[in-house]
Amino acid sequence: MKTVLFWLSGFISFCSAAQTVVINEVDADQPGADSTEFVELYGAPGTSLDGYVLVFFNGGDPANASYQSIDLTGNVIPASGFFVVGNVNVPNVNIVINDNSLQNGADAVVLYNNTTIDLWPNGSEPSITNAVDAVVYGTADSEDVELMTIFASGQTQLDEGAANNTNSLSRLPNGGAAFLLSLFVAQAPTPGASNGGGSVGMTAVESTLCVYPNPSMDLIKLESSEMIGEIQVINACGVQLMREMIMDKTAQLNVASLPVGVYSIRTVVNGKVSQRNWVKN
Repeated sequence: MKTVLFWLSGFISFCSAAQTVVINEVDADQPGADSTEFVELYGAPGTSLDGYVLVFFNGGDPANASYQSIDLTGNVIPASGFFVVGNVNVPNVNIVINDNSLQNGADAVVLYNNTTIDLWPNGSEPSITNAVDAVVYGTADSEDVELMTIFASGQTQLDEGAANNTNSLSRLPNGGAAFLLSLFVAQAPTPGASNGGGSVGMTAVESTLCVYPNPSMDLIKLESSEMIGEIQVINACGVQLMREMIMDKTAQLNVASLPVGVYSIRTVVNGKVSQRNWVKN
């Protein structure tokens, strides 16, 4: 009976719909002095941002270390559904940051949850653990292989345009799956307003994904309400250790050979990316 109860506990704890806040728009470069930089989040109005931190990673650093972190605790998504972190001259800005404080690329901005600002001093190494969305971008820069491997494996780095451009990187439609860079286009900035193309409800768009038992030693099972196309197992350093094509609503992975530690299970379901943390004991 104890074994059954433990199995059910793991099943219930890790069956959940996709998280409800994503990075919706990024504008890191403008003509002349950069004084209208911003990062826009999208989520359901009234969603608490307690425990969320935006962290910016420098692709020009040998370790891709962080250079800025923004604490979002104490804020909520406003009635518009858009929350803006940006320079003082940015329309609809909710948190003001210094002008010329976002690097142009190749860099990454990552949204973390279940964390605190003191865990992200400048110089922190990039990690997928507790990341709920990420955008790896440049301004006509070469791809940052390390950042792409950690946050967007198998995808293409986003390009805002050449230096001094007038674009932002915008999700079309607003919302959608986290970590999926193909949803972004370079177009005129719209901070605190719709990017066009309508909006996708964050909870309704993605399937419910179950990963169990958690923790486990040898086998893990995955169940989804939609067809699972691909599964990736990624360690805390962002290295992809396993990758399998499934094309089924259920899957089983033999993870006995993996070292003890915390991993991310990333799946692609109907073109949408979902991610769950899993512990190997």
